[in-house]
Amino acid sequence: MQGISRQSDYAVRTVLHLACNGADVTVSTGEISRERELPYAFVRQFVKKLVQGGILSTTRGNGGGIRLAKPASDISLLDVVQSTGGIRLNTCVDTPETCNQSHDCIVRCVWANATKMLENYLASVRFSDLANEMNLHSQKSNICSTIN
Repeated sequence: MQGISRQSDYAVRTVLHLACNGADVTVSTGEISRERELPYAFVRQFVKKLVQGGILSTTRGNGGGIRLAKPASDISLLDVVQSTGGIRLNTCVDTPETCNQSHDCIVRCVWANATKMLENYLASVRFSDLANEMNLHSQKSNICSTIN
């Protein structure tokens, strides 16, 4: 199972970085690459997708970079994941023609329902909430216990 791609994971880290910095802050892709320990070339790839998805905006030239295109409270984890490839628990959910049994397969229904449940949860998680949690726990600690 693929689940959520590495590109989506890195994109989430990038949007979270921007959400933690504030709405009006422009940051270079190089800074994000260094601060979040992400491959620079990879950051450039998914930033384009996030701009196309209306999540980020870019400014060229001296002092340019990327920033949130809208408030962090208007951006969900699902928005970012969908902009960078989506969720795939099993190929048959999105492309049933890949399996000759997909139309009569009860397991395909399970994969489809699990995907929908995950999408609904990710849609409920806002970057403003994640940024608040990060700022409250700026020292390295186990923040997962507070998010659950």
